[in-house]
Amino acid sequence: MSDADPLPEVGESIREQQLSKQHRDWEIWPIYLKESKAQDTDLVKGWNGDMDLLLLFAGLFSAVVTSFLSQNAIGNLQVPYDQYAVAIALGQLSGSTVRLTGNCSNSEDMQYNPACFQIDWQDLMVNVFWFAALTFSLAAALLAMLAKTWIREYSSDFASIPYDRARQREYRYRGQVRWELGAVIDSLMILLHISLFLFFAGLVVFLQDLNSTLFQIVTPLVAATFAVYIIFSVLPLAFPDCPYRFPPITALRVWILNKLGKGRHRPTSVREREIYTIDQTPAVEPGAVAWLLRLTETSTEMTHVQHVALAALKHLAALEPQRRALLKEGVLETLYLLFLDCDPEKEDRIGLILSAIGALLDSKDTGASTPDGRDFRVVSKELYLAVFTKLVSLLENAKSSLTVVASTHFIEDYY
Repeated sequence: MSDADPLPEVGESIREQQLSKQHRDWEIWPIYLKESKAQDTDLVKGWNGDMDLLLLFAGLFSAVVTSFLSQNAIGNLQVPYDQYAVAIALGQLSGSTVRLTGNCSNSEDMQYNPACFQIDWQDLMVNVFWFAALTFSLAAALLAMLAKTWIREYSSDFASIPYDRARQREYRYRGQVRWELGAVIDSLMILLHISLFLFFAGLVVFLQDLNSTLFQIVTPLVAATFAVYIIFSVLPLAFPDCPYRFPPITALRVWILNKLGKGRHRPTSVREREIYTIDQTPAVEPGAVAWLLRLTETSTEMTHVQHVALAALKHLAALEPQRRALLKEGVLETLYLLFLDCDPEKEDRIGLILSAIGALLDSKDTGASTPDGRDFRVVSKELYLAVFTKLVSLLENAKSSLTVVASTHFIEDYY
C-alpha cells in the first residue's frame, strides 16, 4: 500500500475494502465450498461414528461395572449389623456378659461393637478401582455428548452467500485445527481405555481373596491383554506405516470465551460474532486458497480447481497482508511442486503458475518472517535446484513466446 493510498479506518473490516467488494463474486468460492464439503462430510461422519460407538460402549460397560459393584463390592463396605446382633445374642444365650467399653483395642469391643468394624484393604481397593472405572466411563459418555454438540456447531448454521459461507468454513476449519478438536474427540476413547483397565485391576484384587484358582487363571489373561495394548500403542512409533494407531493422549486444554473484538460494531449473536471476527482476519482467504492448491492432487477437477485457485492467488497477492499470509501458509513451496509436476506441453498452466510465483515474490519487504528470522520465501536447496533445472529446460525447448516471457519474468522476480 503506497503513501497515497488511504489507510482503512480503525475497525474497518476487510469486507469494506475495495478489493473485497470485487472478489466476492469470484468463481473460487463455490469451488472451495464444493471441495471442502466432501472433506468435511467425511470428517464429521468419522467423528460422529466414533462418538456413537463410544456412547454405546460406555453405556454397556457402565451397566456391567454397576452390576459388579451392587452385587459383589458395595456390601463389603457396609457394617454387618446383623452379624454383630447374632454374636451378642449367642453370647447372652451362653451365659456370658457382653460389656462394651468403646475402646476398639478391647477384645469384646472388637467382637461385638459395630463401631469397631474395619474394612478389609482388598475390599477397599476393589471398590476404589471399580468406582473409578465407573466414573471414567460416565465422564467419557458425558464428554461424548458434548462432542456431538461441538461437531454439530462446526458443520451447521452457515451463510447462504458462497463468499460468506466459504470464509465461514475456512474460519471454523482453522479454529478446529488450532484448538485440536479432532485430537480432543479422539482422546475421549482414552477415558474408556483407562476405565477398562481400572476394572481389570479391581477384578484381579477381587479374585485374589475370592478364589486362588480363578486368580491364577485371570491374572495372566489381564496381563497379556495389557501387554498387547502396550505393544499395539508403541508399534506405530517405531514403524510409520503400522496401521495399529491409537489416538494420542493429549492434555485437555482450558476452554475460555474469546473476548469480543474491538471496533465500531459489537456482535450480538454467536454467528454475527463469527462473521465479524472473520472480517478482521486477513489470513482466512489466503488459507482457503492455500488449502485448495494443496488439494488439487486429489481433486476430481484438478485442472479447473488449480486454474481458479491460481487466478485468485494473484489477486490476493496484490495486498501485502494477504501476500504475507500466503507465504506463511507455505504456498510458495506448493507452487514450486506444482511447477515441477506440470506437463511441459501445457504452457498456459506453466505460465499461470510462474505468474503466481512472481506475484508472491514481487516485493522487497517480505513481511513473512518468524521471530527466529526464517524467511518464508526461502525453500530447500534441492527444491530450488529442481525448479531451476526445469526452468532452463523449458527455455531451451520452448515452443511459444508464452513460456519464455513467463520464465523471464519469474527469473527477474526471483533475483
